[in-house]
Amino acid sequence: MKYIKFYLFGSLLTFVFYSCTQQAISESVPIDIEHTEVEDAIQDVHLFESDTTYSFEILKPSADTFKLLSHNWYFWWPYGKFTTPEELKSHYTDRFSIEEEISLSNSSPTGHVTLYRLKMNNGFVKFLHTTWDEESGNNDMAIVSAKITDPTLEMTNGLKVGLTRDEVKEILFSKGEPTNIRDYKNVQIETVLTGVWVHLNFESDRLKRIVIDTDYQLNKE
Repeated sequence: MKYIKFYLFGSLLTFVFYSCTQQAISESVPIDIEHTEVEDAIQDVHLFESDTTYSFEILKPSADTFKLLSHNWYFWWPYGKFTTPEELKSHYTDRFSIEEEISLSNSSPTGHVTLYRLKMNNGFVKFLHTTWDEESGNNDMAIVSAKITDPTLEMTNGLKVGLTRDEVKEILFSKGEPTNIRDYKNVQIETVLTGVWVHLNFESDRLKRIVIDTDYQLNKE
């Protein structure tokens, strides 16, 4: 009888140990796989993170687009920060024409939204300005959209169409870039509070076009 009890107790211990071992193995496998995928997707990330100018964070890429999240306010005003339409016109009218459009659907008796379209030979940048009383203390002009293939317009940091990938690297990643970013012909920069998306399209290792989209529900053309 003692032998039988000892045998049953030993069998129970073996079963418990085997079950725990299998559970631990099954739980650890996905973690190892996920870690491997991250390491494959992000190379030299320590160099990339050392450049804090735009406080970039790497997002999961799509098939042809490398995606970044910026924790910096820069991309809300990449072509300059203007408080009034007069400041915008003073800065740009010697080089580009500006078209003015009142957005009737977004206006009210207490104020209105006016769109300003900075027009060039190959593209445009559209800004908005509000005169609502409740926003009078914080009504800096905001970018609404942009489609640019013209090299004559550049961001305040020097980014413009026609630059090589090396030149773009010096502007955005001066202390190092993810080594696999050049495997993608498109780079998307999203602002951390969302609302602004900057798309950079490369062809033959040169920046071919810049497209900016926002979450403003306005005429973006």
